[in-house]
Amino acid sequence: MRLIPLIRLGLFFIYKRCVMLLVLSTFATKLEAQRIAKTLLAKKLIACANIVRCDSLYAWKGKMKSHPEHIALMKTTDSNFPKLEKAIKAMHSYKVPEVMAIKISKASPAYSKWVSSCTSKSTK
Repeated sequence: MRLIPLIRLGLFFIYKRCVMLLVLSTFATKLEAQRIAKTLLAKKLIACANIVRCDSLYAWKGKMKSHPEHIALMKTTDSNFPKLEKAIKAMHSYKVPEVMAIKISKASPAYSKWVSSCTSKSTK
């Protein structure tokens, strides 16, 4: 977690907490995961994405399914999550895409600062 100065009042600053998130989303293909991750990076909604092949088992319309997928592990801040979720849903091929976030309770200060700097001033 990093504190970002909001307003300077005399010699004091009012700080806003910056909570880092690990956002997970699965995709049907590696190309789709890469395309969406690149768009999210360009919009500064994420600092980075790791794309990993995985085998997914899930229930869909009352039946058990199994598919190879690609999961994107994306780093961002909590303030970017609403825009990030909206952007993923708009570009995703699934009817019900997985978009979930895990709050990061511990991270190196330098890494947290980097994620925050990469995702500040995100665009639509």
